[in-house]
Amino acid sequence: MRSHWKNRTIVKQCTAPILAAAALFVACERDRELTPTASPTADLVQMPAEVQELLKLQLERFSTMPMLLTADFLGLTEIQGKPTKPQTQDTRGSPKRLIDVPIANTTADENEPSVATSTKDKKLVVVGNHRITGTVRCEARHSSDGGMSWSAPVTMPQLTPTSQCSDPVLAWSPDGSTVYYAYMDIKFFTGPPFFDFDIIVSRSTDDGATWSAPVVALDGLAGVFIYDKPWIGMADDAVNFVYVTATRFDQTGVGFCQIAFTRSTDAGASYAAPTTLDMSTAGCGVGPSPIVQGSRPSGGKNGNVLVAWFNSGTDGWLTGSFQIRTRHSADNGATFDPIVIAATDAFEAPFFLGPNICYERWWPVMFPDVEIDASGSAHVGYTHDPTADHLTAEEGDIRYVTSTGAPYTSWSAPITVNDDGTVSAQGFLALDTQTEQTGQSARLHATWLDHRLSASSGAASQCPFTVDVNNLLYDIFYSTKPPGEGWSANNRVTDASSRSDFFFLGDYIDLSTDNGSLYTVWTDRRDKLSIFDLEDDVWGSRTHQIQ
Repeated sequence: MRSHWKNRTIVKQCTAPILAAAALFVACERDRELTPTASPTADLVQMPAEVQELLKLQLERFSTMPMLLTADFLGLTEIQGKPTKPQTQDTRGSPKRLIDVPIANTTADENEPSVATSTKDKKLVVVGNHRITGTVRCEARHSSDGGMSWSAPVTMPQLTPTSQCSDPVLAWSPDGSTVYYAYMDIKFFTGPPFFDFDIIVSRSTDDGATWSAPVVALDGLAGVFIYDKPWIGMADDAVNFVYVTATRFDQTGVGFCQIAFTRSTDAGASYAAPTTLDMSTAGCGVGPSPIVQGSRPSGGKNGNVLVAWFNSGTDGWLTGSFQIRTRHSADNGATFDPIVIAATDAFEAPFFLGPNICYERWWPVMFPDVEIDASGSAHVGYTHDPTADHLTAEEGDIRYVTSTGAPYTSWSAPITVNDDGTVSAQGFLALDTQTEQTGQSARLHATWLDHRLSASSGAASQCPFTVDVNNLLYDIFYSTKPPGEGWSANNRVTDASSRSDFFFLGDYIDLSTDNGSLYTVWTDRRDKLSIFDLEDDVWGSRTHQIQ
């Protein structure tokens, strides 16, 4: 079942002692056990061997939840040298009530949150996230008091009763009338075609209280190609345009991957045939053929749309340099200009957060966030690894580039936003813009996951592979960039530190702004005493604007 691991591209080869140590944590169950729709045993005998091998190769390129679901379906118990089901140690505590607000804080595993604030009523906030029990579903909660309290969760509708969900993303229409929720519909079958991944979008016209039946935005063709890692954006000055991007993985031939874009011109009632913005030159991430992943669209005014994504370059996946690529449309996504390289940076982040492979899946930190502000300027943020090796805890810095206006063919050199000065990792950047009172300029906000306080915490190492305390704990940090100025000193958002996860705590965090403050959401683990307690929660915090 695992012969394909011999030929994969890996940043670091796991030694026998490391594999032996990892095996100590393998168990039959964990409290976020992932149960596939179909049995990963005799039914897979029907799956052609070449399809199985391609899927095993590609799953590491998927976003994390589809990767885990697919690994479970295929019966794989190890990814990149780590067990997918480490022994669970439930160490839930009873923390004192803090200023941060628990949003999804049950005994289920909840992570990978997205947030949207109303463009008209600043007290209205909606949050979406994973809920992982026997299956993986997405849920929504809404707040009418600016995020101080939250409704009961609404489970998002899927295409079939046995579908599972991943990658929840929210956007609010510019007139405040509709909230859009994009997410994956993941299906596994007991026979051909075995699996099918689609991107669907649901709408709410009552501020997140109820949701429509989903509309398929990007329709995978079972047995031919699937879609992964969606994101959604809106035009700033038109309520009818909705933009959705995702990564397409071909399931035939060499297994190309490509960035796909679709749009709705009727406020999400239907979606156009997809446009390919970029693609691998051969098998996705095989040899010099790049991986393209992690796309996001941003809509501006007057028809401007900008899409940004990660391209691993021709020097191999998870090694050397990488590119952040963009494409611009001047007609609301009907056509696109050629590819522009917004940034080339070194080095690529590792598959798992280190040092070595101590903590959660980390390579998605390189996926960019992109925003077009009220003046028409574009902003892109992402994470790079400032060191070539993965032997220390210095595994990520927050990077920023900007372009002054359409068609966004010229970009500034990358600068580093985090000011920690420590040997620790920063990643999972989220950006948003806040229009100033003139309506012609914008303040830029950034928030990210940050380990800078870990080394001084006094906590003892829990990594089974090496001694580390520098990336054991994380917080959420924030910086702002007023118009025409540089980035502010970094500020801590969280009231308490969280403990890193051994395998997965989501592929992103999020923030959304209004005219007086911003709302940040993240995966929270402040009640955890062990990295092997795999239950996550979602918390949020409203932060008043820092002048």
